[in-house]
Amino acid sequence: MKFPNAFSGSKKLFVAEILTLITAVLTIIGALVAFGSVKSGSLDGAFGGGALIIIAGIVAIIAIVFQFIGVTECSRDEPKFKTALAALIVNLVASVISSFTKGTLSSVFSGISTLASICAIYFIITGFISLADKLGNGEVSSFGKTVLIISVGVLVVSAVLSIITGIITPSEITLDSLSSYKTTRILTLIASVLSLVQTVVYLLFLNKSKEMLAE
Repeated sequence: MKFPNAFSGSKKLFVAEILTLITAVLTIIGALVAFGSVKSGSLDGAFGGGALIIIAGIVAIIAIVFQFIGVTECSRDEPKFKTALAALIVNLVASVISSFTKGTLSSVFSGISTLASICAIYFIITGFISLADKLGNGEVSSFGKTVLIISVGVLVVSAVLSIITGIITPSEITLDSLSSYKTTRILTLIASVLSLVQTVVYLLFLNKSKEMLAE
């Protein structure tokens, strides 16, 4: 085993991505339940959908912890992961600030968080591609480049959908704003489905990378 730290880190990143997959599934189900409740006028359904989304948030936090540990370990064998770690820190800080602020300031930090997230996934994938090249594994390297295009593309599209959702989301649900609310739920669902696709592809890549580093 030439890169033991990266192998250990890849296992934790794999777990983190499985948790992220669970988060995406819970978010999709929650959005579907909430959207269905709006159409039927059921408050219980709306609360149920909201509860699932809250659970998804908790799972996402656990995934972040595994991701930080995994990237830190990988950075001991490949410098690109150090940049990924820095991007993850920026993403976390900006995300927290965005959550506790409003208006323009919140939007600015939300944008910073999104850019940092894209940078993090870029350097994580290119980090494993670099390790694959060092090990002479052309299959993982080639697959990684495809995953990189898909991942960055989905993240960019999701970011655009998030911006649109933020603009049209009503401050409160009324009969007049019901149409806008339904639209935001649909956009949230689309973003979640795209995230799910990206997560599955990325998970396959992490598994291939983990198996490569185990040799």
